[in-house]
Amino acid sequence: MERIRQRLLDESAGIEKSEVRRREREGKKIGKQVQLEKLKERERSKKDMEERLKGLKRSAYLFIYLFIYLFIFESVSWVIRTQGRAAECAGGWRRRRV
Repeated sequence: MERIRQRLLDESAGIEKSEVRRREREGKKIGKQVQLEKLKERERSKKDMEERLKGLKRSAYLFIYLFIYLFIFESVSWVIRTQGRAAECAGGWRRRRV
């Protein structure tokens, strides 16, 4: 009777251990999936950030080009305006009083 009882206890302990191992394996699988999802999310956020930075760089370059263009255009138009005034004056270019 004692042997039968011991054998039943051993079998139940073995079943319990196998269930614990099975749960651990499933937990590892889920953990790996979560880890992969987290890595993918980081890659996506990094890529989005790079795209946004690229867009900001483009807009900054456009702003700089526009500023330079306007500066050159204003300089040229100022030269044209002042040369036109100089031609109008009989004595050459005169400084205007404000």
